[in-house]
Amino acid sequence: MSTQLPTGNCEPIDLNILKGFSDGDWEIEKNLVAIFVRQTDDNIKTLYTNRAHIGSVAWSETAHVLKGSSSSMGADELARLSDIAQKFSGTAQEQTALFDRINNEYLSIKDYLRKKDYL
Repeated sequence: MSTQLPTGNCEPIDLNILKGFSDGDWEIEKNLVAIFVRQTDDNIKTLYTNRAHIGSVAWSETAHVLKGSSSSMGADELARLSDIAQKFSGTAQEQTALFDRINNEYLSIKDYLRKKDYL
């Protein structure tokens, strides 16, 4: 499992991708963010429930969904971590640590979206 975190001062989500979906319509952007957050909250709960269950189908399928939605929203680090989770084959302790990294990245995204008045 790769534990390398990105360096530099990059934002946790690329809002230009969101703006591309909306043609600059603030209400559409807020609605897309609300959908992303609602779905990701559910995905995080499922990952949490399965974080110590090695080989869990729910873990890998949820990580796959999270990878796709994160990638679509420009949350590249969350997508990268979700890709690792989808293919994960380590110990329960390592999987739990990976969940913690996924959750922390998601909390960082939500905090950033709040600062930008999307939440």
